[in-house]
Amino acid sequence: MVLNDSADSATPVSKIGILLPGVLTFKNAGLTGSAIARTTALQSVSVESVLLTHVWQPFIDDEIDRLLESGRLLPTVEVSNLFVELARWASTARSEGNATPLIDTILTKNGAARIFLERFIDARATEKASVQYYGDSDRIASVDLFSNGQVYAKVFANQSGCIARIQEFDDSGKFQTDRFLTATGDVFLVYGSFGGSGFGYYSVEGESKELIGNKESLIGYWLKRKFRSVELSALVSEFAPHAIHLDAIGDASEVLGTKSVYVLHSNHLKPPYRDARQARPGLADALERISEMDALVVLTDQQRFDLFKKYGYFSRMHVVPHAVEAARSARVGDRDPKLAVIISRVDPGKGHIPFVRAVAEHVNDWRGYRVEVWGAGQLCDELVSEIDRLGIGDIVRYCGFTTSPNEVYSRASVALFPNTQEAQPISVLEAKAVGAVPVGFDFKYGARSMISDCKSGIIVDPGDFSDLSWSCLSLLGNPELCASFASNAAAEANSRSSVHLGRDWKRLIESLQ
Repeated sequence: MVLNDSADSATPVSKIGILLPGVLTFKNAGLTGSAIARTTALQSVSVESVLLTHVWQPFIDDEIDRLLESGRLLPTVEVSNLFVELARWASTARSEGNATPLIDTILTKNGAARIFLERFIDARATEKASVQYYGDSDRIASVDLFSNGQVYAKVFANQSGCIARIQEFDDSGKFQTDRFLTATGDVFLVYGSFGGSGFGYYSVEGESKELIGNKESLIGYWLKRKFRSVELSALVSEFAPHAIHLDAIGDASEVLGTKSVYVLHSNHLKPPYRDARQARPGLADALERISEMDALVVLTDQQRFDLFKKYGYFSRMHVVPHAVEAARSARVGDRDPKLAVIISRVDPGKGHIPFVRAVAEHVNDWRGYRVEVWGAGQLCDELVSEIDRLGIGDIVRYCGFTTSPNEVYSRASVALFPNTQEAQPISVLEAKAVGAVPVGFDFKYGARSMISDCKSGIIVDPGDFSDLSWSCLSLLGNPELCASFASNAAAEANSRSSVHLGRDWKRLIESLQ
């Protein structure tokens, strides 16, 4: 049975909006990283795309500049942020005002900096305040204001250091309102409860307020206004398709006369991610409405078939696997035959802690070999502490975040993937492309869709960290076998390029017109 009928169309694709699930930063990998890579792929087939971010991100210009400098983002790709754009629209419609600097005097910069505010919001801002800085820079991201020892306001800066957002709390610390300001200091958007109507976003013009609704309604309001005079072929949502997103994005697409496409990057199954009858809470309601989608994109044939078994045949369900740019494999002598690496977010479910414990159990076998762990995340401190506690710092080293995964993979002989639930992680392809042999767990819809077992990598039973460790050691200890696997891995990864990805997406959108 054919699940996905490919149909070419003469209707040209004009522009595609790609709605990201969260912030856009230079450190983005995974889901957002693949969306950024798709803009390059679409450019290769002459399709214009817009990256859309709906999250409050006042320093987004810095992140865009870093992405441009790295070459990951092309200068021809537009990036639009909901709050930045709403503020710009409001500013152009109003007379010039005077923006208020976030602070007037900084006496010291510490973790608990002593900040004195000469002028701010109102006379209550006379006590010492707590400051948060943007990344590792000297720029202030936000300041907590105190009165009688209680935070009564949290004030955020914009790119130029002026007030851009004010969250206010009552005397008991309960949230009251969230106000957003233009570059000229005027309030243009507020989140709060007014007149007993419940909490929601309100568009502000002078003293008048117009209810927009919840966050999903705000996203729809933004998209409909942004693209109302633009020929748009499709809105692509990188959100996991929760039911509420179907309503907001589907409504915007209908108003704009375009198509809505949802990308399911993640494993949709409940743990332990094997039973196709058990969808994760949150996704299940949306997947029951699969027929309302103009198209649903998944990454593997197996995931599409599992969805078919559960929800029935859906002709507009497409499989578009990841692709990576053909990369330079490491030259002979560049690669360290005794090095394995892990590059991923250091978060729950990624498997870092169980893996280092497995290394400690066989510490004598690991002597002479090394593992570098690269990435940022929630568990970095815990990982470092565990490595120290186990006394394996000479074997496993946490190296922080890398901006050049290809360079790290090019130095390694083995790339380890101890995560237990990802759907076709693009990092596996990045490793294979430069000849780092992948070793990972067998689960839907991950390594089994990307690795030819015992040919271009090794697949081990889910959760068997001891075997993951042992398999890695077996490859590191046999350089000839490892080199053979590396050659096969690079050939497999580089058989599908960014151009292939762009063509697949272009054909998909054309088929919907």
